[in-house]
Amino acid sequence: DLSGDDWYECGVYGQATAYWYGTGILHDKSGNDHYEGSFWTQSGTPHMGMTMFIDEAGNDTYHAWHAISQCGAHDFSVAFFLDKGGDNHF
Repeated sequence: DLSGDDWYECGVYGQATAYWYGTGILHDKSGNDHYEGSFWTQSGTPHMGMTMFIDEAGNDTYHAWHAISQCGAHDFSVAFFLDKGGDNHF
């Protein structure tokens, strides 16, 4: 996503999530964005997955309802979460 104030919302397995050897990527270039999810979200991954969550700019808010989210990795997974700038709230 290249621009705009975006609202990302999901339940389980969303916003840069991978499952069983998968790859999940979310890249947002700019804007004041809101990210909300329940479980395994925002670069949270189980079972040998690899995820990359990148937000380059903006005053963003992040909310995860349950564990193993926001760069959580489980069972030999690799997760990256990078927010490059802004006044962010987690």
